[in-house]
Amino acid sequence: MISLDPLPAAPVLAVEGWKHWWLPEQLSTHGDSIDTLFVWIFWITTIIFVLVEGALVVFLIKYRDRRDGRRATFTHGNTRLEMAWTLAPAVILIVIALATKRVWDRYRFSPDATAADRAQILVVGEQFKWNFVFPGPDEQLGRYLAFPTPTDKEYRHLPREQALRQIGTYINDTNPLGQYVDKANPADPGADDDYAKNPGRPLIVPSGRPIDLNLTSKDVLHDFFLPTFRVKLDAVPGMRGHIVFRGKPEAQSTKRMALDQVPADRPVWLDPDTKGVQAGGNPRRYQIPDLKAKVPAGRPRPVILGTMESLNDGARRRLSRPPRSMSVEDMNKNPQAVAEEVVKFREELKALGVTELSVIVKPHEIVCEELCGQGHATMRGEMLMVSPEEYRHYLNLSGKPTPATKPPQQAVSDAAN
Repeated sequence: MISLDPLPAAPVLAVEGWKHWWLPEQLSTHGDSIDTLFVWIFWITTIIFVLVEGALVVFLIKYRDRRDGRRATFTHGNTRLEMAWTLAPAVILIVIALATKRVWDRYRFSPDATAADRAQILVVGEQFKWNFVFPGPDEQLGRYLAFPTPTDKEYRHLPREQALRQIGTYINDTNPLGQYVDKANPADPGADDDYAKNPGRPLIVPSGRPIDLNLTSKDVLHDFFLPTFRVKLDAVPGMRGHIVFRGKPEAQSTKRMALDQVPADRPVWLDPDTKGVQAGGNPRRYQIPDLKAKVPAGRPRPVILGTMESLNDGARRRLSRPPRSMSVEDMNKNPQAVAEEVVKFREELKALGVTELSVIVKPHEIVCEELCGQGHATMRGEMLMVSPEEYRHYLNLSGKPTPATKPPQQAVSDAAN
């Protein structure tokens, strides 16, 4: 039986850039067995390929036409040899099938699928971006993809073409993911979901907890793939799939660093544990306002640094304001001015009491492995695995969705439940 324990670590290569030349970095708890199974299948098929092709070359040379007039002799074969080369592949395939089932069951039927502390996030594929809906403080997702139809009470009195136009406007502008909130039920789990109308924002997941991605599609068949986590599943319209996995500790995307050690070009992750941080925007995100700026009463203070921004971004924003008022072109031509402003920016942050920042050092790629249309190449995304505390802060203060002005008056389909 093939062992599913991880293979011995390969020798460290001299050149860091070649570290993952064979397979991408593996950062999930279930992925080691997938890699082991892949390596075994690769070498078994490679060895068989070499042996078969080698035998074919030998026979081609040995029994080539020599033009010497010798006649061929015929044989009825060797029963034992034929049984051997029939049974050997059968045994190999049975072993591989059993090993594959064991690995597949670990991945698709993980016991974490019912864990009480799993983080549930809705992933909806849409040409040509990924939509991510995060639960609110209750960590429960609401109901989505409940779109109205011309036969609904609200539209049935209208001519069909007019009803379709109104429904199209509702879907495109008001409620793109068909969120259904029961206003008569204050405990509706979707009432506090973080639902952004525009797709393409990062997927935020916690480290150290099971992650349950509720996967579906709004239009055509997509395929959600996280290469570094060995996670892959089709997003099928009208169906709700589940991907449950855990990340290894080293998969965390954020790392706390002393302010002087924060690279100027790396984005940072702000949360309430950072001095001077306030929540603002809709959905709310953490940012550091300029407390020295003089603004009219009732006007928000300008932001000097926000989540997903780098110190370079903050310095360039400062340079763009009076009295410097530098243009983007001027800053690109004068990088020294930006570097000097970064130094001043660090000192100002220290004056606010900021001694360290959480830096995004390891973002993870999301791709679509299905040819979903001419814009398929743009259907890429980014996943950030943050600490449990950072994820809790993200959920608690990530804002509430803007309710639809005309929610569809219809029963929610099974696909949305």
